[in-house]
Amino acid sequence: MSAQVIDIRPKQLTAAPDLCHEIADGLAKKASYGQEKPVRHVPSLVLYDAHGLEIYDQITYLDDYYLTNAEIDILQNSADKLLAHVKDGDVLIELGVGSMRKTSHLLDAIVKAKKKYITYYAVDVSEESLTEALTPLVAKYPTINFVGLFGTYDDSLAWLHSQATSASKTFLWLGSTIGNVVRTEAAAFLRSIQETAMKRGDYFIVGIDRRKEGSTVQAAYNDPTGLHREFILNSIDHMNHLFNDKVFTRSKFEFKSIYNEVEGRHEAHIQSLENQTITVLGKSIILEKGELIHIAYSHKYSEQEMKELVRGAGLFWNNKFADSQQRYDVHLFSKVSP
Repeated sequence: MSAQVIDIRPKQLTAAPDLCHEIADGLAKKASYGQEKPVRHVPSLVLYDAHGLEIYDQITYLDDYYLTNAEIDILQNSADKLLAHVKDGDVLIELGVGSMRKTSHLLDAIVKAKKKYITYYAVDVSEESLTEALTPLVAKYPTINFVGLFGTYDDSLAWLHSQATSASKTFLWLGSTIGNVVRTEAAAFLRSIQETAMKRGDYFIVGIDRRKEGSTVQAAYNDPTGLHREFILNSIDHMNHLFNDKVFTRSKFEFKSIYNEVEGRHEAHIQSLENQTITVLGKSIILEKGELIHIAYSHKYSEQEMKELVRGAGLFWNNKFADSQQRYDVHLFSKVSP
């Protein structure tokens, strides 16, 4: 038996053309994005085609990529406390399928606590990933109702807002995915969920990586096996597929990994290896040798930055749970003060 998957994307739009225009717009102009020099940009969504998701799953098993093991450590030891507020009939919504070996610890805690009539929604931009991830959970956790929501985070907000339900909700945003957007946008996104999809008594569980020495961060995002390099450069193949054309010649680009100490984040780029001109949706774009095209951030948070995040989101901080090596935290926020 497989889980139900609902296509929540706006019917008047298709994802590929919309993403193609975002790519073209980002390549056509340079912006600072908090960096020393303005750079071109493509949306990080181009990383996550089927092959990209496979590579990322392999990355989560690397020893140097501490984030996954740290989060599993926390969930193994604290899932019951994180979900102590969950009642019979509640709803859990996970933003991004991610690693179900992490989510399983939360589901184990629900079953152990004998919570009944729980519905678990998983949001992801890959229908295939949703089906593959949720199908084994249906068999393993027969007392939990699993539903996949095929679409973007914004699509899920619109869909949830349209659903009339009195059930209390707990949102899950794990894997330090919050680090992929700049801090102000992260706060704005949390606020949008708080204002449009949460009511009094709803909760938000967020995995947030701590600021730490640059060498540790660099090792996590630029492994000697070359998995991160392949993960980033696979975006070129994906973009060529989206445009149904060989817009980029992969051999003319390389992966560039930078730790920005001031901003407290890792920055992943593709770098042009030569002077070249690419044509995207009729726009000719001249790239200089060595020029960077930004593709992904991974922000790390200090205690003060975390407090500013919560304040900007209009949420209340309840608690945090750290891994055994004190590298990473999973925070519990709520709609109202406890």
